[in-house]
Amino acid sequence: MGCCTNCDVFTGLAKLLTGLGRFLIKCFKTEAVVFDTTSGDTHYLSRLAYTLLTTRQTHPDESSYQDIFTAVAVSLDMEPNGEFRLLFDEAILSLQNIGLLGET
Repeated sequence: MGCCTNCDVFTGLAKLLTGLGRFLIKCFKTEAVVFDTTSGDTHYLSRLAYTLLTTRQTHPDESSYQDIFTAVAVSLDMEPNGEFRLLFDEAILSLQNIGLLGET
């Protein structure tokens, strides 16, 4: 369960960012709701998941797990410790389940 520190899950996200037309995203300051026009499903993005997604969009050259992990921790003013890593990995899995992030 979860993701490991050397996985490159963000390659899938970079690919999907150019084809997000299938998703409609409504932002609410630090959170968002995503509607998948293909499946008809609606998904809630927590502050962490939304920050992960937007951080990747605004930092396209930072593609490694550790780079994005650090950038998100800094953005959220969180201590990049083991507890945050577990939450971060859960956010990755959440985005994968929705289809916003490719499988590893």
